[in-house]
Amino acid sequence: METNSDENIREEYVKALVICSWIAIGAAVLRFWCQVQNEGKGFRSLHADDWLLLATLLTFLGAGLAATWGLIYGMALALDNNPDGPTDGESIFLKALFVGQTILYLSFYLAKLTVCMLYRRIFSTHPFRRTCLVLIVLSTVWFIVSEITNFCICRPLNLFWDTNGSKCLNFNIFALVIGIAEVLLDIVVLVLPVRVVLQLQMPLRAKIIVSGIFLMGSL
Repeated sequence: METNSDENIREEYVKALVICSWIAIGAAVLRFWCQVQNEGKGFRSLHADDWLLLATLLTFLGAGLAATWGLIYGMALALDNNPDGPTDGESIFLKALFVGQTILYLSFYLAKLTVCMLYRRIFSTHPFRRTCLVLIVLSTVWFIVSEITNFCICRPLNLFWDTNGSKCLNFNIFALVIGIAEVLLDIVVLVLPVRVVLQLQMPLRAKIIVSGIFLMGSL
């Protein structure tokens, strides 16, 4: 039987997913509204980075929905006092986890593309734009490596949700390595425009404010 502690843990995870999803939706809506209001051309005001942002949001929400399904239905079935429950429930939960993380890697990649394309649109210096292109290539290569490794985490793949299998990579180490690499790439992308801003001919206070705006992405 599912305990109160198990129920509370599941509820906290679901609440976190819901909160993050609404924050993402709110930020995207504000971004589109500001873009359209500033240029006043409707959808013609949108650029490649805006459409990439929309794709990022949709994939992020898709990953969140998969995780929520696994938490609400799969975990509940796994913890239910039913002889067949634990196996079926755990399998559903792990399938949802795999689908969610597969989509989430795509969302991470699209987010980096969004920021790099934004940089290339607002900064005109050739060296900076070339650096952005290098980051796009690195992010693309890392995304491909991540997804290939993700699909090869178990051989055959169904062993990921079939707990009787043992031919799988250590999921915790895999997730840790992916997380560290993603954070490092994010840091590089976020601090990239700061050096350019500091070289601009403007008061120091203005440089700090503009740099802070770019670094807000760290949130």
